[in-house]
Amino acid sequence: MHKKIPIFFYLLAFFPFLSWNFHGSQAQEQGSKRPSIDALIFQLKYDQNSYQREDATKYLGQWGGEKAANALLEAFEREKEHHVRRYILKALGDIASKKAFNCLGIALEKDKKKGVRAAAAEALGKVADIGDKKAINVLITALEKDRSQEVRAAAA
Repeated sequence: MHKKIPIFFYLLAFFPFLSWNFHGSQAQEQGSKRPSIDALIFQLKYDQNSYQREDATKYLGQWGGEKAANALLEAFEREKEHHVRRYILKALGDIASKKAFNCLGIALEKDKKKGVRAAAAEALGKVADIGDKKAINVLITALEKDRSQEVRAAAA
């Protein structure tokens, strides 16, 4: 007689990184192996839990490279949750990908949420080259015109 095995265990056999989803940042605290960049990108794309996607963006910002930056840029375009959008921008700033420049500028100028705009300002400061006139102009505009003190402080 065969017992029915939940589908999760079959998935776990083929996708071992799924177990990381249920432990979030505790995986690092307990000294276990970190998830692969591909696993984090998969989580960012397909996880229904916005807080799990947020965790994935944090780790991608710490460990990612251009592959992670491309995935983050793609995720930013489709992400609806402002807290995840904010962490995507922070991660792009941590990676310091030049590809993120336009995305950061648009987010700083047009996003409705002040936390997202503030994250864009901080990330733009990390991504832009010193003396980059375009970045300086975008940051000065935010400093002068944004109604949020949080955004103005981040742009300073």
